Amino acid sequence: MILALFLGLTIITIYSSIRTTLRIHVTQNSLRVRDAEIERKYIDRIEILDETEMRQERGVLLNPKAYLALRFWVKTGVKIYLSDARDPTPYWLISSRKGKTIKNILGI
Repeated sequence: MILALFLGLTIITIYSSIRTTLRIHVTQNSLRVRDAEIERKYIDRIEILDETEMRQERGVLLNPKAYLALRFWVKTGVKIYLSDARDPTPYWLISSRKGKTIKNILGI
């Protein structure tokens, strides 16, 4: 009985982690996070956030117009500032343990 319960919880945990993985996809022309996509030409700059900075950005510094792709268990992330005058979104706040990699890939 205990083994069956343990096996069931393990399967649920694995399934949940796969389903909630935040996929960040960079192409030559765009950045896609979940269902949101922006052309790279509208990315102004990227700020890599440590745990303290990320906590502040998710809390008291959060702009309600920002696009959020957050995972509560990921303590660090990136803040991607946008320069599209037609888009009211000032920045994207993304949870990631690979902020430096994202910044390097985007070349900004």
